[in-house]
Amino acid sequence: MDRKILIGLHDEGSANSTSIFARIKGYQPFIAPDLDELIAEAKGGEYQRVIMDINFGFPFSPDILPSLRVYEVLKPRIDLGLVRFLAISGSYETVRLAKERGIPAEDKSDVNISNFLKE
Repeated sequence: MDRKILIGLHDEGSANSTSIFARIKGYQPFIAPDLDELIAEAKGGEYQRVIMDINFGFPFSPDILPSLRVYEVLKPRIDLGLVRFLAISGSYETVRLAKERGIPAEDKSDVNISNFLKE
């Protein structure tokens, strides 16, 4: 079975470096260009990992709705242990708001992609 990762990050450099690292670790990456595509892929793709900016599509905003929408789509698969989801932000306040809503979230500076990709 091919392992797949769905990536939704504002910063193109971060998205590309995450994609390259994931490929090295044996994942087939897909970088979503926008929130609509990210949601469509989350609904239809059999991804084992999904990483996104908490406010994907709305940089510099404390809006957590993008990650909440994707998390709700994936929640049944997350509960079954079929996918790991992580929403990230450089804003402590945005991370706090996401966590309050039950979204798995971390500050970008605390993220260890290698650990996130482990089985």
